Amino acid sequence: MGYVVTREASIRCPHGGVVRFLPGGRARLEIQGSDVVSSEDQSSIEGCTGSSGDPCSRIEWIVPGHPVLTIDDRPVLTSDTPGTCVTFVGLPTGPPVFATFQTIVEA
Repeated sequence: MGYVVTREASIRCPHGGVVRFLPGGRARLEIQGSDVVSSEDQSSIEGCTGSSGDPCSRIEWIVPGHPVLTIDDRPVLTSDTPGTCVTFVGLPTGPPVFATFQTIVEA
C-alpha cells in the first residue's frame, strides 16, 4: 500500500531530472488542493543529463491488473506504483525516485 500521488509530488528520474505531470482535463479528485494523478496522465522529464547523452523523457507506469483505486476507470498512482523512466526513443533508464509526496491518503 502506498500514498496517493498528486501533482505536488516531487519525483525525479535516476539522473536527477524533474518529473512534471502535464495539464489535463478537470481533476475528479484533489488532496490538499492538489490534483490526484492517474497512470494515464502524461508526464515529461526536465533537466535529465542522461547516462549516454539520451535524456529521460517520460515515465511508463506498470499498473496492476486490479488497481486499488480508480477515477473514471483510470488507475490512480501511488508512491509504490512501479514505473520506468524512458528516453525519447523508448529505452528504459531506471525507476523513478519519489522524493516527497502527500502522506494523508493511502490506497
